[in-house]
Amino acid sequence: MAHNQDKSILSNVAETIMEMPIGYNAGGHTYYMYPPSLGTAMLIERLLGEEVGGSEKLSGLYNILKELRHNKELVVKLVAVCSFEKRSDALKKNLRDEMERNVRYADDNQLMQLLMLFSAWNKDVKEFTKYFGLDKEQEYIKRCMDVKGKDDYSLSFNGRSVYGKMIDVACERYGWTMDYVVWGISINNLQMLLADHITHVYLTKKERQQVNVPKRDGVVINMDSKNVDKKMLLSLMKK
Repeated sequence: MAHNQDKSILSNVAETIMEMPIGYNAGGHTYYMYPPSLGTAMLIERLLGEEVGGSEKLSGLYNILKELRHNKELVVKLVAVCSFEKRSDALKKNLRDEMERNVRYADDNQLMQLLMLFSAWNKDVKEFTKYFGLDKEQEYIKRCMDVKGKDDYSLSFNGRSVYGKMIDVACERYGWTMDYVVWGISINNLQMLLADHITHVYLTKKERQQVNVPKRDGVVINMDSKNVDKKMLLSLMKK
């Protein structure tokens, strides 16, 4: 069972990296639904959020998706926004209206499958983060930074919105334009790149002891593991 789950997750990771679109038929024509970019996701949240009940009633894409199962017209709008190979074309209302007319020819079962697929895309990053242990890595980084900050006079500011947390970081790190970050890459690939980039935190011996993550020959020991060699840890702590 675990092997099958691993295989399924790794398969999803591969499809995410390749940004594989999903084909569907509508009115005798084949169209493709593409993994949403940051801009696509924000556009969907804005368009559908207003129609479902407004941002005061529903906050976040996940909550909006739960409301769509019984509203075919909104599912059509969702699929239409994701059916542009050049994702920024979804901003053009005339193109979006035309795509919606095409999508309406798809049968109800197919539309529901596409909605479920979009919902799965929306949960993938959380699943990947847990599978690769990135959630625990973030906890270790926070512990290290908290200890480091006690004797450090450097201060960090901002990074409180999508501008600082995602767009600025991606532009600076990869040399991408803002347009590419918003429309040119899927939001899942963007989030995974930012979540799993290599981070170095340099700690003194005293700081390592405080954060409870001993280091030996460049190897970080997971203190939460039940297989940690207690004798080795004692010898390290004495160094």
